[in-house]
Amino acid sequence: AGSPPPESAGRGAAALVIQTLGSGWTPQAVVNALTRTADDLNPTGWDSKYGCGLLDAQEAATSTPSSGCTR
Repeated sequence: AGSPPPESAGRGAAALVIQTLGSGWTPQAVVNALTRTADDLNPTGWDSKYGCGLLDAQEAATSTPSSGCTR
């Protein structure tokens, strides 16, 4: 049956971050990069409809480690 499209996109974005920035990043650091660089859709910050927003894999792959979006 396969994975749902959003899950597949998240896995692909995480793989891009790891490939670009190196395998030394912890899983949490990869999640933080993806959530921190997501394009916020509305309202500001995490929400139950959009989470942290729309993935921006390119921006995440050029980021530096720091905390991510929080609930």
